[in-house]
Amino acid sequence: MYLVDSDHARAGQVAAGLQRNGLALDVALYPDDRHLIAALFPEGPSARRSVGLPLLILVDISGLAAGGAEAVLSRIRTDETTRHVPVIILAPADTAAAARRWYDLGCNAFIAKPADSVALEGVVRKLAEFLAMMAIPGSE
Repeated sequence: MYLVDSDHARAGQVAAGLQRNGLALDVALYPDDRHLIAALFPEGPSARRSVGLPLLILVDISGLAAGGAEAVLSRIRTDETTRHVPVIILAPADTAAAARRWYDLGCNAFIAKPADSVALEGVVRKLAEFLAMMAIPGSE
């Protein structure tokens, strides 16, 4: 799984929480959309992914540059090799309009992220339960 979060401590909390709640995925952390794009779509004469395609991409949009998450999602959905990879958006806004916007852009799930770390642990626990039941392409 690729996890994109500009807050390294919070990213570690989310990754550890997923693993603590039974999700046995390797987690690669990326601080922003540029690093994720570089990992997914390496460029240059000796370009090659350092690791295989992720089974899942989890993007926390708070702290990313304006338009960064939208650009990443667009690139993922238009590329033949990555368009099937599930993308989950974590966002501080939990309005129906925000969720609809992300679904229209091609995310597979939209999760409202609480600011409180205790509440975040509860969300991560539920996310781990959801992901454990989810059929993920390439995980068989």
